[in-house]
Amino acid sequence: MRPLTKWVVPRAGWVRGAQEYWRAVDGLRPRVAALRHLIDMHSIDVVYTNTVTCVDGALAARAAGRPHVWHLREHIVGNLDFRPLLPSQLMGWAIARLSDH
Repeated sequence: MRPLTKWVVPRAGWVRGAQEYWRAVDGLRPRVAALRHLIDMHSIDVVYTNTVTCVDGALAARAAGRPHVWHLREHIVGNLDFRPLLPSQLMGWAIARLSDH
């Protein structure tokens, strides 16, 4: 199993933002493929992601054709503690687009 990568980082650690972004993007395809393999192997019906900081489960659910439920624990817009690796509007669009509930 591959470790998940966070797409929202603490604002204090943003000086490494470019490094964090490329690390997240670089490993995205194998992480999603590994999760999709688990979904298929275990005949998982619904994928539940318990944080906005990880998009891997949402992408794997979409690739596997399974519903995805996203439990948003953190607010991105206006949150002074976090900074998304992608623009907030894009993160909001991805959440809406990749979630069934």
